Amino acid sequence: MNLSKYFALALLGVLLATSMLGQSRELLRVAENVANITDPYVKWYGKPLPDSLKNESAVILDDITLYTIEKKKGLEYTYYVRYIVRILDKTGLEEYSVIDMDAFRQRSYANVTLLNLNKYAYDVAVRIRKPSGKVEFVDLTTLQRNSENETPIPGLEIGDDLEFLLEKTSFTYESCLSPFFDVLTDDYVVLNGYQRYTVDRGFIVNYKASNGAPELKKNESLSDRKSIVYELQYENQPTQSNESWSLRYRSEPSYKMQFCYEKLGNVDNTPEFLVDPYEVTTVVSDQKKLESLNRIYRGKDYPKSMAAKFFEKWFDANYDGEQLTNDEIMQLAYYHIRYYTLIYQSSIKDYNSKYHEQVIKGSHFRNFMGYVADKFGIEYEIVFTSDRGISTFDDIVMFDEIEQYSRYKSDNGDWVYLNRPRSFQTMDHIPNSIRGQEGFSRKIGTTEYSDIVIPFGEYQKNISISTMDLEMDLNSKVVSVQMDRKFSGEPKFEVSGFILDNEEYIEDCEKAMLFGRETDKLLSSNNVQRQRDRAMEKMEVDEERKFKKMKESREGTFEIDEYTRFELKNSGVISTEDTLHYSEAFTIKNAIEKVGPSTVLNLGEIAFNQVSLTEEEIAQRRTDIYFNFPKSLKYVYTVKIPEGYKVKGYTSLNETAENEVGSVHLKSEVKDDKVILELHKVYKAGFVPKEDWEKVVEFIRPAMKMNSAKLVFTK
Repeated sequence: MNLSKYFALALLGVLLATSMLGQSRELLRVAENVANITDPYVKWYGKPLPDSLKNESAVILDDITLYTIEKKKGLEYTYYVRYIVRILDKTGLEEYSVIDMDAFRQRSYANVTLLNLNKYAYDVAVRIRKPSGKVEFVDLTTLQRNSENETPIPGLEIGDDLEFLLEKTSFTYESCLSPFFDVLTDDYVVLNGYQRYTVDRGFIVNYKASNGAPELKKNESLSDRKSIVYELQYENQPTQSNESWSLRYRSEPSYKMQFCYEKLGNVDNTPEFLVDPYEVTTVVSDQKKLESLNRIYRGKDYPKSMAAKFFEKWFDANYDGEQLTNDEIMQLAYYHIRYYTLIYQSSIKDYNSKYHEQVIKGSHFRNFMGYVADKFGIEYEIVFTSDRGISTFDDIVMFDEIEQYSRYKSDNGDWVYLNRPRSFQTMDHIPNSIRGQEGFSRKIGTTEYSDIVIPFGEYQKNISISTMDLEMDLNSKVVSVQMDRKFSGEPKFEVSGFILDNEEYIEDCEKAMLFGRETDKLLSSNNVQRQRDRAMEKMEVDEERKFKKMKESREGTFEIDEYTRFELKNSGVISTEDTLHYSEAFTIKNAIEKVGPSTVLNLGEIAFNQVSLTEEEIAQRRTDIYFNFPKSLKYVYTVKIPEGYKVKGYTSLNETAENEVGSVHLKSEVKDDKVILELHKVYKAGFVPKEDWEKVVEFIRPAMKMNSAKLVFTK
């Protein structure tokens, strides 16, 4: 259920703090007030549907939002939302009859981007209109969550119109409201969508429509001397594609909008940005980009911070006179700042993440690495980009959505991208959100910039290898599993935060700083030595906790009978190529069944799940394909054949396909008393246009066989 981003936040607040609303009388007032205000724009509420939609599970009749943006002591932002959906069958009823609190919490953080709000108030109400025309008010103060953290809406039935009504006011002393984004499609057809913005004169309105979303239009008849009215109207929007590997803001009709009352001082003061404060700005010229970007970073050199002085002292004590490569020097710098930050933060009583953000914030890290690069004559640049899912190059300038990274020129001539340390990443980890994204780079002290595209990476560096040795107990009908897993590159980063503890990371940071050699000069003072000892005491690895965590994880993946072992063999934190390696042992139930005289092993219940596409999805693709990053995934299953049995069913698990976007090699064989099945799938590209969907299907389809694979054993 894809409700308005504003409703999600408000309803969450109501259900968590119902005392704010003054009980049901206040809720009723909200319902009546919002209904009265939005009535002129509602078209389908209570009316018969077109015949073409009667087989749908639900239809969104009206999605109305009215905004008022005013300049008072600060900026005040008020809006009214009315979202009406008709329930047409059991699936639609199940979809809308409960409120998933976790989903709303996630949507709130993801979509409500009005930052720096100093005060806020919101009210929300829910009504149900029966086919007879009777309207029933839902008292939210009486709703209770069930064991699955869902909140059922009582009295909702097939044929009803479910109505959400919201009234909210926000306030900030900032001169701009942060850009916000909205997708105009939903999980079901939207018959009527209308948004109206009543904006005080003097505001700058930035608006950008994408993927067929309508343009924002000024309504002269509703505007007056105090304010201007803009409207956004759309109808008969089809359902969201919800396709695998799809980015909504790059594929669905969507828009970005921002309101500012005065010039964006640190980003843009040029006339074109303020062509007419009463008009909507939608285009950024090349000259405009240059003028804007020249204001973003004005530094002439990298300051010598305390961290840089500390590094110089340590470096001279350990490596003075040694000939090191560019990559080795930058590795030393990265793990030096990461190592000492970990020691310091972990030895502080009541340490919190806010302190860590201050210790190693982005500008500090970029300046530190820049100072080291400059000292050793290594080519180094600041990189400006943003989230590829919602931004293009124009957006970075127009909406002030800039994220900063840095990069240096490696010994082989390639650029290595650097991101300030978070979690258990390696120094050359590129966040998924910026892979393949447009951006620009600049050398320190210059006014020129270069257009760049952040690389997706190479599949040869993003590797996952999983092996399972399986042995069946035909009496107890459980399968014994010995599993071994190795990860490098981006797949490693995806699992490392779950697998590793800080103590393991600190110890491997030491190895990274010393290239594995022994020395007494790692710590440069007795005080730092004490900090390290205190940190290691506090961070002693809790093996029992880690065992329990891994056990719970496997129970969420397989039908576990008993979980018996977890062993970490290597943390993999030193470089992208360094491998995270661990092994596990457990038994799985309900994977063996007796069918007549045969014993069947449902390998699909044990094998790692592969992406599964329906015939309808295979036949047509609506959106471009984003794989996040190229990668190589290999799975090897070795099944011991019970003594006295023969096996069949494996010969169909042999198929190969390869093209320029990916490949798959599925093969099986019997060797001695074992059946060996191997699946090797390679995503060669990070992005594939929808026109090449058939090439994606070509290498995805064979891997789908593993989801239903079965081995039949007979005497």
